[in-house]
Amino acid sequence: MKRISYSELLTEFIDPLLDGKETESTYLDKAVIGMVAWNYHVAKSADSPFLKHVEEVYLDFRKKKINGSAIMDKLLKRKETMFRQYAQFFVRVDTRPGKDRTPVLHVEYLPIEMLPLFVAEMEQGDPGDILKGKLTLRPISF
Repeated sequence: MKRISYSELLTEFIDPLLDGKETESTYLDKAVIGMVAWNYHVAKSADSPFLKHVEEVYLDFRKKKINGSAIMDKLLKRKETMFRQYAQFFVRVDTRPGKDRTPVLHVEYLPIEMLPLFVAEMEQGDPGDILKGKLTLRPISF
């Protein structure tokens, strides 16, 4: 089986949202929408104690964005049917300059069971501690 990076996985996941005319900014916006749906599904499936916080963001998007409910429904169904086996929690999605200076999608993720440690470090204001041995976020680019 071919290994796929999480940036490629997220791109494949949000494919129904893409029309090929995205700017770097709109592409990143769509990736973040995908991250919200993905994380909601992962947190709900794992019965995570952080589901409440993830659900707030998810429900806010559903209410405030044009077609937000339809988009989220489509992505949740897609996560359930095509990406169920992937249970990593996305903590950061952004773009960075690639080798030829064109922007590439960058995804940082962690296993859902490590989310409490990540949140605790964020609340203490020093997420850098996570990178100093307790937990290493794995940057993936395509």
